[in-house]
Amino acid sequence: MFDGTYRKGYAKVNYYDNTSTHYLPKYKKKKQKHKDKQCQKIEKEIRLKQFIEEFYKIPVILNIRNYETYLLTKEWKERSLLVKRYNGMKCCKCHSGPMDHWKLNAHHLTYERIGAERFDDLICLCWKCHKKVHSI
Repeated sequence: MFDGTYRKGYAKVNYYDNTSTHYLPKYKKKKQKHKDKQCQKIEKEIRLKQFIEEFYKIPVILNIRNYETYLLTKEWKERSLLVKRYNGMKCCKCHSGPMDHWKLNAHHLTYERIGAERFDDLICLCWKCHKKVHSI
């Protein structure tokens, strides 16, 4: 049955209005997948740089007397939300998610720089994994 189209090389050409739909050969599709992976890697690096720049724009708090009061400050909430957003609202340990931000915790890997954390001082954990980490 003739549907009004014919193939010409790698293009499907409509016989009636001479429009074409291009098809890539298989070897070009593989190259395209490889390029897509490279693009994703570059996009991830750019995204990381953007998050780090945004993270360090948050002002540093010095003279913190109490850890619990620091966790209530606007600066901590901004930092923790950025870490959660960077990790895709998923737990870094069990990879569950995406979840609402209030179900996740930003966990300090070190408590040396409270108020002046670096981006790699914090990780995103669900409440179950956070509880396990602190019970160890």
